[in-house]
Amino acid sequence: MSRMTLDRLPPEIADADNLPSPPAVALQVMRLADDPNALAEDLGQVIRQDPALTARLLRTVNSAATGLPRSIDSIERACALLGFPTAKTLAIGFAVADSMPVVGPDTGFDLEQYWMRSGLTASAAELFARQVSPDDADVAFVVGLLSEMGRLVLAGCLTSVYKTILVGNPWPSPADERAQLGFSNLDLSAALFNSWSVPEEIVGPIAYREVPDHLPEGTSPSVVRQCRILATAEVLAGVWASGAAERDLNWAGGAAAHYL
Repeated sequence: MSRMTLDRLPPEIADADNLPSPPAVALQVMRLADDPNALAEDLGQVIRQDPALTARLLRTVNSAATGLPRSIDSIERACALLGFPTAKTLAIGFAVADSMPVVGPDTGFDLEQYWMRSGLTASAAELFARQVSPDDADVAFVVGLLSEMGRLVLAGCLTSVYKTILVGNPWPSPADERAQLGFSNLDLSAALFNSWSVPEEIVGPIAYREVPDHLPEGTSPSVVRQCRILATAEVLAGVWASGAAERDLNWAGGAAAHYL
């Protein structure tokens, strides 16, 4: 399964004026990540320029820092505790989440359902990761939160076409989207994030969520884990959103047993 790139997308999306752009703080973090001498404290100094991002990362590290004698109130200290790789990925992920396009009611897109499903997927991914790979839990949450951002881009940039797909099917599957558009919201999300140089720990699991058993040779173990976690989380989120019929719960349990 080849990865989608922006230049293979319709010009209505690739050249759209309202196509999201990478947040400035995310670009700064990615540039810092290329510096072999950069320290977690340096990362904290970049992140502190964005108060909202600083607050989110502090909430994250304090929620995970059980057993510490007191809460962490310094972003530099938070980055040091998380470690440079995790802090970098979380900072980029949260910054990207805040850059999601605004979608109006005239698009036919159910924004409330979108945020509900994204939140459920993120929570389920974090839950599964804490069971199988606790160090991956925070990144798993971000991957789940961002995984279907392409739906927002489709609703905002390809409004009339996507609106017809949404009629009678407010949450089309990636397969349904691909059958009618030639690509899915997952393809679009991965292509967009890849063009922004978002870390592969985020892009890879989104790109290959549908085929977690068939990742390219040489895929890093961390991406493989995140892909399997995301695939399982998406199934469980769908079950939660549908009301959790017994058959669906058995299906979710089967997915968890297979992937994890």
